[in-house]
Amino acid sequence: MRSIRHGWLKSLLAASLIAGAAGLSATAASAADLLDTVKQAGVLKIGLEGTYPPFGFRNPKNELDGFDVDVARASRQSSA
Repeated sequence: MRSIRHGWLKSLLAASLIAGAAGLSATAASAADLLDTVKQAGVLKIGLEGTYPPFGFRNPKNELDGFDVDVARASRQSSA
């Protein structure tokens, strides 16, 4: 009984690893396609709500502020 259970678990683990590897390669291909699309367009649009401090919020001047805004600005500067 114990060896049957271990055999079943090994098969399940192997199948999971294979499926995961296939998913990762598909994800990498999608990411590469998306990057090419963004480069061709020459524009990367980032949408923020500003409703989740400290990641995104409206400052006293009613401008978006916070960590996500800083990351978006840094990505704009690094891609220029």
